[in-house]
Amino acid sequence: MEMKSTRREWAGDWSDCFYRDDDYEQYDNVQMFANIADHLYDLCGGETPLYWPNYEKAPWHLQCAITVNGRPTEMNFWPHKAKAQISYQKVTEGWMEIHMLINSVFFANDDQDEDDFDVIE
Repeated sequence: MEMKSTRREWAGDWSDCFYRDDDYEQYDNVQMFANIADHLYDLCGGETPLYWPNYEKAPWHLQCAITVNGRPTEMNFWPHKAKAQISYQKVTEGWMEIHMLINSVFFANDDQDEDDFDVIE
Protein backbone atom coordinates (compact mmCIF):
# COMPACT_ATOMS: atom_id res chain seq x y z
CA MET A 1 0.00 0.00 0.00
CA GLU A 2 1.40 3.37 -1.03
CA MET A 3 1.55 6.10 1.62
CA LYS A 4 0.74 9.59 0.49
CA SER A 5 2.62 12.56 1.84
CA THR A 6 0.91 14.45 4.60
CA ARG A 7 1.38 18.06 3.55
CA ARG A 8 0.46 20.46 6.32
CA GLU A 9 0.27 24.23 6.08
CA TRP A 10 2.05 26.47 8.59
CA ALA A 11 -0.57 28.02 10.88
CA GLY A 12 1.81 30.44 12.59
CA ASP A 13 2.26 28.46 15.80
CA TRP A 14 5.90 27.80 16.68
CA SER A 15 4.89 24.90 18.91
CA ASP A 16 3.86 22.94 15.79
CA CYS A 17 7.55 22.75 14.90
CA PHE A 18 9.69 19.77 15.80
CA TYR A 19 12.11 20.21 18.70
CA ARG A 20 13.45 18.02 21.47
CA ASP A 21 11.84 18.83 24.81
CA ASP A 22 15.15 18.57 26.62
CA ASP A 23 17.07 20.79 24.16
CA TYR A 24 16.71 24.46 25.09
CA GLU A 25 18.55 25.62 21.98
CA GLN A 26 16.04 23.85 19.73
CA TYR A 27 13.20 25.26 21.83
CA ASP A 28 14.56 28.79 21.35
CA ASN A 29 15.18 28.16 17.65
CA VAL A 30 11.60 27.18 16.84
CA GLN A 31 10.36 30.29 18.65
CA MET A 32 12.77 32.42 16.62
CA PHE A 33 11.55 30.73 13.46
CA ALA A 34 8.12 32.25 14.08
CA ASN A 35 9.73 35.67 13.48
CA ILE A 36 11.13 34.44 10.17
CA ALA A 37 7.69 33.10 9.24
CA ASP A 38 6.15 36.51 10.07
CA HIS A 39 8.77 38.17 7.85
CA LEU A 40 7.87 35.84 4.98
CA TYR A 41 4.19 36.52 5.59
CA ASP A 42 4.81 40.26 5.29
CA LEU A 43 6.97 39.92 2.17
CA CYS A 44 4.35 37.69 0.51
CA GLY A 45 1.60 40.24 0.99
CA GLY A 46 -0.24 38.49 3.80
CA GLU A 47 -0.04 34.97 2.45
CA THR A 48 1.79 32.27 4.37
CA PRO A 49 3.71 30.16 1.88
CA LEU A 50 5.20 27.80 4.51
CA TYR A 51 4.25 24.15 4.71
CA TRP A 52 5.57 20.77 5.81
CA PRO A 53 5.83 18.63 2.66
CA ASN A 54 5.46 15.46 4.75
CA TYR A 55 4.65 16.26 8.37
CA GLU A 56 4.25 12.63 9.41
CA LYS A 57 7.69 11.50 8.23
CA ALA A 58 9.70 14.73 8.60
CA PRO A 59 8.11 17.20 11.04
CA TRP A 60 11.46 19.04 11.27
CA HIS A 61 11.45 20.12 7.59
CA LEU A 62 9.38 23.01 6.25
CA GLN A 63 9.32 24.45 2.75
CA CYS A 64 7.96 27.45 0.98
CA ALA A 65 7.44 28.10 -2.69
CA ILE A 66 7.46 31.74 -3.65
CA THR A 67 7.46 33.56 -6.97
CA VAL A 68 9.02 37.00 -7.24
CA ASN A 69 9.08 38.84 -10.57
CA GLY A 70 8.15 35.63 -12.35
CA ARG A 71 10.99 33.68 -10.75
CA PRO A 72 9.87 30.65 -8.73
CA THR A 73 12.02 29.84 -5.70
CA GLU A 74 11.72 26.93 -3.32
CA MET A 75 13.21 27.30 0.14
CA ASN A 76 13.77 24.66 2.80
CA PHE A 77 13.84 25.30 6.54
CA TRP A 78 14.94 23.27 9.55
CA PRO A 79 13.69 25.52 12.39
CA HIS A 80 15.02 23.44 15.28
CA LYS A 81 18.56 23.75 13.84
CA ALA A 82 18.26 27.39 12.61
CA LYS A 83 19.06 26.31 9.05
CA ALA A 84 17.65 27.23 5.66
CA GLN A 85 18.42 26.67 2.03
CA ILE A 86 17.35 27.82 -1.38
CA SER A 87 16.91 24.59 -3.31
CA TYR A 88 20.15 23.26 -4.79
CA GLN A 89 22.30 25.80 -2.96
CA LYS A 90 24.44 25.62 0.14
CA VAL A 91 22.64 25.46 3.51
CA THR A 92 22.64 28.68 5.55
CA GLU A 93 22.84 28.58 9.33
CA GLY A 94 21.89 31.29 11.83
CA TRP A 95 18.94 33.66 12.04
CA MET A 96 20.64 36.73 10.59
CA GLU A 97 21.92 34.67 7.66
CA ILE A 98 18.47 33.16 7.08
CA HIS A 99 16.91 36.62 7.17
CA MET A 100 19.45 37.80 4.58
CA LEU A 101 18.81 34.71 2.44
CA ILE A 102 15.08 35.44 2.36
CA ASN A 103 15.71 39.08 1.52
CA SER A 104 18.02 38.02 -1.31
CA VAL A 105 15.08 36.24 -2.94
CA PHE A 106 12.74 39.21 -2.66
CA PHE A 107 15.19 42.03 -3.27
CA ALA A 108 17.60 40.48 -5.78
CA ASN A 109 19.12 42.74 -8.38
CA ASP A 110 16.89 42.39 -11.45
CA ASP A 111 19.88 42.99 -13.72
CA GLN A 112 21.76 39.89 -12.57
CA ASP A 113 20.15 37.62 -15.16
CA GLU A 114 20.91 39.86 -18.10
CA ASP A 115 23.80 38.85 -20.32
CA ASP A 116 26.87 41.05 -20.34
CA PHE A 117 27.58 42.69 -23.68
CA ASP A 118 30.20 45.02 -25.06
CA VAL A 119 29.22 48.58 -25.77
CA ILE A 120 30.46 49.70 -29.18
CA GLU A 121 30.65 53.40 -29.88
